[in-house]
Amino acid sequence: MIGVWTLCVLAFIILPFQLESRTVTAYGFVLLAAFVVTFAAGSFLASPTMPKRREPYGKLLDLSLADKIIRVAATVAIIALLFDLANSDFSALDAAFKDRDERSVGVLMGRDTGGSLLFQLAFLTYPVGAIAIAREILFRERVNLISLGFFGFGPPVLAALGMGGRGPILYAILIMMVSFATRRLLFPKVQQAKVRDASLQRIVVAVTLFLVMGVAMNYFVQVFVARASVMGGIEAMLQVSALNWGVSFDGAGSETLRSIVGDGNMYLIYVFLWYLVQGLVMSNAVFSDYGGDMTWGIYGLDLASAAMRRIDPQFVSNKFLPLVDINVYGFLPSAFGSLYVDFWYFAFIPTFAWGYAAGFVYRRIGISDDSRWVLIGPFITVGIIVSLMNTPLGFANGLTTHFWLLVVAFAIRPVSQTTKRTAPA
Repeated sequence: MIGVWTLCVLAFIILPFQLESRTVTAYGFVLLAAFVVTFAAGSFLASPTMPKRREPYGKLLDLSLADKIIRVAATVAIIALLFDLANSDFSALDAAFKDRDERSVGVLMGRDTGGSLLFQLAFLTYPVGAIAIAREILFRERVNLISLGFFGFGPPVLAALGMGGRGPILYAILIMMVSFATRRLLFPKVQQAKVRDASLQRIVVAVTLFLVMGVAMNYFVQVFVARASVMGGIEAMLQVSALNWGVSFDGAGSETLRSIVGDGNMYLIYVFLWYLVQGLVMSNAVFSDYGGDMTWGIYGLDLASAAMRRIDPQFVSNKFLPLVDINVYGFLPSAFGSLYVDFWYFAFIPTFAWGYAAGFVYRRIGISDDSRWVLIGPFITVGIIVSLMNTPLGFANGLTTHFWLLVVAFAIRPVSQTTKRTAPA
């Protein structure tokens, strides 16, 4: 957590970001640092040292029930999203963007802006795709690319298309990357060398991942371009961004960078990096200027907000209006800004608990002979990374994602206490 936020601060200082209509306060930065330290204190209390595993995991796992749950939920999500997309006017990304903007305004107007019943069903099931990705990579000697693509990436990709955003795809990619980095705990190099055609498999997987990353990046670019076209073009979008966001990319060195990459690429670099550093600015605004009531999870949790909008949409509108007053509504406030809006200074309690849970999981990964803990590890790591934008329970429908994670983890059953194999195929 300390490393992630240090890199964020350095990126904001080194890159040509420039405050236009926003101000930052020392108090805001001190409070942010206090939250980061509180998380670190919780993780240190749970795991003063990070033990290095020297022995293989001893339990063979039965994943048959877990696989059935994943496949059923993922299939339901895919079918529901396909039908929802077929009945929606999302033939282009700009239409999806306009619809998303209308939903955002509808929340402030006190209207129930929930989607169709099919979309609501998909909203509760598509996060299982992230668990499918981790399961395929972590618990299979030879990664099944068909299962990884269909059950893993299918639901989040379709959800992103339906919502006109990038969060579900970004989260899925991060889970994939961290899962591959974690895989060595279950399949050491010595064991991988014994797998038939292991070299060919690595090449195929590498090429596939490269293509996935390329397609995802192209989608991100198209979303940015579509949003710029809605605003009247890239130059107009740069002006609108500086006005509405309060931050431009016209700081020291910007002209040199612009001459090297061009206006179009300059815009893409700007908006992509802004998503990674805006939590630094927005959390400062929240800590310094927010004067509304506690929102008790309505602000930070997609599921809580969606449920409350159906019960009392005007209540949600009233809670969010103070965020409009300080020009934070619609932006990513970081995990700690989100927690502060939801719980004020009581937010230090869930922050400490989050840190303790992270430290506890990583300690269990290091000392336990039960490899089911490894399944949880990537979600802890990605949760720390996305703290730049929101809490792990709030980013990309994270509460539902972690619900499915627990369901699948409990559905995985140990079948042996003595075998030295790491995990089933």
